[in-house]
Amino acid sequence: MRNRPIIVTSGTWSTNIGNAFFQLGAQYIVSQALPGLPVQLLTDQAGYWQYGPKVEPGLSARLLDHVDAEYIVLSGSLLTYSFPPLWRESFKILKERGTRVVLLGVGQFDYSDRETSLCRGLLEEYPPHAFVSRDATTYENFKDLAVHSYDGIDNAYFLPRAYPAVKLDYPPYIVLNFDKGPEPICTLTAANGSPVWGRPGYNPCHVPFEGGTLDIQFPAHKRFFSDRFGKYYGYLAGISGLKKARQERLGRYLLLRTDHQTNPLCHRKLYYGPGAFAMDVPYGYFALYGNAALTLSDRIHACVVTMAYGGTAMLFSKSPRAHIIERVGATTIFQHPTTLDQARLDQMRNDEIAFLASVLEGHSP
Repeated sequence: MRNRPIIVTSGTWSTNIGNAFFQLGAQYIVSQALPGLPVQLLTDQAGYWQYGPKVEPGLSARLLDHVDAEYIVLSGSLLTYSFPPLWRESFKILKERGTRVVLLGVGQFDYSDRETSLCRGLLEEYPPHAFVSRDATTYENFKDLAVHSYDGIDNAYFLPRAYPAVKLDYPPYIVLNFDKGPEPICTLTAANGSPVWGRPGYNPCHVPFEGGTLDIQFPAHKRFFSDRFGKYYGYLAGISGLKKARQERLGRYLLLRTDHQTNPLCHRKLYYGPGAFAMDVPYGYFALYGNAALTLSDRIHACVVTMAYGGTAMLFSKSPRAHIIERVGATTIFQHPTTLDQARLDQMRNDEIAFLASVLEGHSP
């Protein structure tokens, strides 16, 4: 092996800490596939940091264009409209240098025909050495373009192996993670009546939990503003005071509140209720989700990490990116609190590492 590094691209943790979840997972997967070799994190394209259209700033120092690496590993929902403009020039340089691209745990954003076509165009021009999807739809849309392809899972499912959850001495607690839309009002009562199953999005439900009934209601006025302002709701609600919450407990459970977006900084968005947690590095989130009795969230990766650590989660989202949860069999995640079959997940993790080890050939310590 030539003395060249293996690079996993990373960054933009402050705009969405979920990026760290799958990037650190990618570093772990590659390190297991290539034991004994250093696998380094290096900054991603700067264009991902900004809001609106994702384009590389004109005066950016494009570090990835100046690294003589053996492999460059990209991950996450990068197969979208920004993918060709952000990566075409870098892929050209990497190809000239003999660096091979690995797309590991990748997915799409809206799964439209136009999105698929644009991304296929770039990958036809610069085929990756290895392509590992994080959901079955992405795999079917791109499997023919790489030298080696695999129908894989999201990298964040590997986090418990890389970062065992630090134990916390909180009493039993439930995590509420609603930084994009309205936080629900929850009550926990003795089992009664027939369940009202949840549906994708911010919809009320009445579901079994821990031998009782968990009633989840989204206030109508908050739903109205959330539907109107979309992903900006969290900031507008925080600034206006609409986001404020006072509930500290749910039955015997303490309530803790997480936020995945700390940039732009807005204290009234982050610290709107008791037990709030927000940080620009991911490790505290692993501990919180890894020890939670239940996570209720409108963020896909909050549920992914909770279930990866063996916990229970319920998702309130209409995003098609939830395919990454359905991929591991958690098809009831919208209807009621759900856990994963850990034995099945372990097998999926082992199989993916074995595949990657088999295609990153010719590298031994």
